[in-house]
Amino acid sequence: MIITRYGKAAYCLAGSDGSGVAMAVDPVAEVPTDGITLDALGARGSGSARFSYAVGSMGSDVKEITVRDHGRTVHATVRQIRSLSRGRWTAWWPNGDPDGSLTGTLTFTLKDGTTRTVDGASLMT
Repeated sequence: MIITRYGKAAYCLAGSDGSGVAMAVDPVAEVPTDGITLDALGARGSGSARFSYAVGSMGSDVKEITVRDHGRTVHATVRQIRSLSRGRWTAWWPNGDPDGSLTGTLTFTLKDGTTRTVDGASLMT
């Protein structure tokens, strides 16, 4: 989840064992209505406890995002921000790249039903 307080935002993940991690993230980026950005990504933990995460911004026409990375397919949590013409998306998955890179693809679906697939690496520049 992303928590915003006093104009500052933090991405928070919590484990079922009570562990967790929080990190500051940039404000929601300017993005075209039919586009997405990758604002932060990385990996935490080691061995079987390692997971990867990604956080981004999305335009108001984006309805859903699917991340495919290291043999995993996850549906991102997407949320439009009513006071802005854009929103946020977040995803996490187990056993991703140990360096925290996004080596797979992201497919996003727009409100009109069209889809676009982009290489994760292309968003990291």
